[in-house]
Amino acid sequence: MVIIVLALLIGCSHAACDNGTTSDDDTKIDVLVCMYNNDGDYSIIAMKPDGTGRKVLFSYLDEEGFYINPRQGSIGSDGKTLLFGDDGGVLYTYNLVTGVLVDLCPDETHYETPVFSPDMKKVYASPHSDIYCIDVATKEAIPITEGGSYYHFSFTASGKIVYCYGGGFGSIGLMNSDGSGAQILRESYYDEEEDVEIFYGHPRAFPATNKIVYTKFNGDEYELRVMNTAGGGDDNPLVGPLSNQILTPSANAAGTKIAYFRNLDGDSGGARGKIIVGNYNGTTLSNEVEIYVYDAGDGYTIWRPQFNQIYKSVYDNLPDLEP
Repeated sequence: MVIIVLALLIGCSHAACDNGTTSDDDTKIDVLVCMYNNDGDYSIIAMKPDGTGRKVLFSYLDEEGFYINPRQGSIGSDGKTLLFGDDGGVLYTYNLVTGVLVDLCPDETHYETPVFSPDMKKVYASPHSDIYCIDVATKEAIPITEGGSYYHFSFTASGKIVYCYGGGFGSIGLMNSDGSGAQILRESYYDEEEDVEIFYGHPRAFPATNKIVYTKFNGDEYELRVMNTAGGGDDNPLVGPLSNQILTPSANAAGTKIAYFRNLDGDSGGARGKIIVGNYNGTTLSNEVEIYVYDAGDGYTIWRPQFNQIYKSVYDNLPDLEP
């Protein structure tokens, strides 16, 4: 299904809107792509790493009742195409310039945590089980794993898939894009001395370097850590241990900033908490700033921050978020 979403969403006022391209002198900028919930109506938004300049990437309800409740958004390597799933697990691509919306799930399979391949020809996602590779052109979905539960995918700078095995928290692994060569980098285990189960989750590869930011969980406390794709280099946590959840960490394109969400609700589905961004020097995280803090009086919540890149001209022409 291909749908043209009207200019209600994207106020096209620059030349790029004519053909879906950007100018030669355009540049990509870092943004945080987040979930936004306003009294049960969900949107995907973007904002600058300092929390300002909030823009709407996708939020849609037309007069005829066609409704999409978007979740889990990310921007492809072209800097202008949004990939997301809705609350029913259907996957869509949405061109932020032309307003073309494409349904990638003709079989109505419920997919989670979708991600583009680096060339954007494939989408990788999981229907609460194996990893499926979906051809964007043909919409054919093929499993690349056999048995298990995979979540939170991202691509390393060398083109390998980082994933969490066992749910949102479990073990962290690495594999080739065809599912071969799988290896576990961090495996969940039972610590007999401390009498506690150790889990790892929410891994996210650095875009340009072979590093992975992730969360370690010991049953009561959470730590934010970074390792290399060989599984080493994380002797000390960047943040923690903390009693509140550390979720959806990610690094910017240059690998100099890390953003994460501290959930204060006590479960992974909660949206009451803080979005924090800090400077990363390869060893430590410093100058952390709370760029968003939930306030019950706001009437809205923002969570699941993820660093992405978008063309500046596309970002500038997105509609402002108006709570």
